[in-house]
Amino acid sequence: MDIIIQKLKPELVEDFLSYFDHTAFSDHPEWAGCYCLESHLDEKAQEELKPFGIKGRREKAKELVLDGIMNGYLAYDQEKVIGWCNADDKRNYWATGSAKDDAKKEDKTEMVKVVYCFDIAPGYRGEGIATKMLQKVCEDAKAEGYQYVEGAPMKGDTGAYQYHGTIGLYEKMGFEQYQENDYFYIMRKTIVNE
Repeated sequence: MDIIIQKLKPELVEDFLSYFDHTAFSDHPEWAGCYCLESHLDEKAQEELKPFGIKGRREKAKELVLDGIMNGYLAYDQEKVIGWCNADDKRNYWATGSAKDDAKKEDKTEMVKVVYCFDIAPGYRGEGIATKMLQKVCEDAKAEGYQYVEGAPMKGDTGAYQYHGTIGLYEKMGFEQYQENDYFYIMRKTIVNE
């Protein structure tokens, strides 16, 4: 398997949308319509989208990708998208517990990239795709001048519910526990001196 990890760009928007349309939740149809909006829309914005259903969510996701607001990585097997990782500057997220309120409190000189979620296609899980994606996030973060990369695995959940990545994934990649709250462990990797 020759897996290629590509940074999401506006010209890849149709690949991103097609992945969420057909593949991402083919084994969990109750999650169809996610389009990874949770990381970018607060509860009020999510409520405002409800009357528009899945089509409205899809259009909002397309808008965010085209505007460069939603960022991350697509994993490809040949021409086929087989995974997604939402990753971006910490200040660009509302929902990470570390985003808006915490960002106001934090040292503004810290450059932190956050991994918000992973989705790996059925049939490709357990093959190290998320590890490759996290490695690419860290490589790019270093090249972009970030000091840290953070992830927030959930406490107590297993399997498909660990869409933020598992503690084991982060530990394997050299992350250490930095903080915790009621729901998440905040894992952090220092990359400035690598």
